[in-house]
Amino acid sequence: MADGRERAGESRLRPHGRSFIVRVWSEELGGHSEWRGKVQFVPSGEALYFRDWATLIAFIERCLEAPAARD
Repeated sequence: MADGRERAGESRLRPHGRSFIVRVWSEELGGHSEWRGKVQFVPSGEALYFRDWATLIAFIERCLEAPAARD
């Protein structure tokens, strides 16, 4: 908050949080559409384009399990 106060529990949770930027969009492909996306792990800048949710989840899990991502 602007005045330096934190919401209840926020300081306790912040050290364990990880930031990702996820962008999804629909592409038209010969009469049908397909979801595409890009995910970026903010601390490292590593990014990945994906076409299915399983790939997105696998990337996030890998980033969270990496030693650099741990406290």
